[in-house]
Amino acid sequence: MFKQVVMTAFGGTEVLANTVCKRKDLKDGEVRLKVHAAAVNPIDAKIRQGSSFVCKQRLADPFPWGLGFDVAGEVMESKDPAFKSGDRLAASVGTPYHPAAYAEEAIVRKEHCMLLPKDISYEQGAALITAGLTALSILHSFKNERKILVSGGSGGVGHLLVQYLQGSGFEVSASCSEASRAFLSQYVKEIFDYKEDLEKKYSQTFDAA
Repeated sequence: MFKQVVMTAFGGTEVLANTVCKRKDLKDGEVRLKVHAAAVNPIDAKIRQGSSFVCKQRLADPFPWGLGFDVAGEVMESKDPAFKSGDRLAASVGTPYHPAAYAEEAIVRKEHCMLLPKDISYEQGAALITAGLTALSILHSFKNERKILVSGGSGGVGHLLVQYLQGSGFEVSASCSEASRAFLSQYVKEIFDYKEDLEKKYSQTFDAA
């Protein structure tokens, strides 16, 4: 048995509740994690409010539903030879329609997890999954473009994307609010105010935005 936070209906945080769940047997290729950290992402709030694409796929499913896709934790049990008890992992749980990260334990597929380096904390590992994969998918979408403008460069995806881009040899500029300028300046030299009409003002300056 383990504890899990679930949503009992669509709505605000008042629909969240603690519950106790029975452990399920592992299938081949699955790993059971003791969860040390779970990330909170915008999609979690959208699912809870009923506005996410996930909800459209699950309208026939009865409540309660789990929440949260991103976890980091310690392997309790493994049905895959790549991982053993005690390994530190970062993982995505229930992708794409059955999140279940807000729990003491989680079952993850072998293809949805990776070993966590010793110098990365559980909190850092959990925070990297959705934001990091989104940033990587954007990075891999570029072909011949070299000068890139990242809108919202100080955000969860943005601050990772500017680092990925620069590490891959792109010329990178970004926009953010004045309050976030100092944070973003750690990664980007040319920063624009996000309130400007960047498309109109700089359309000839960049290959992509």
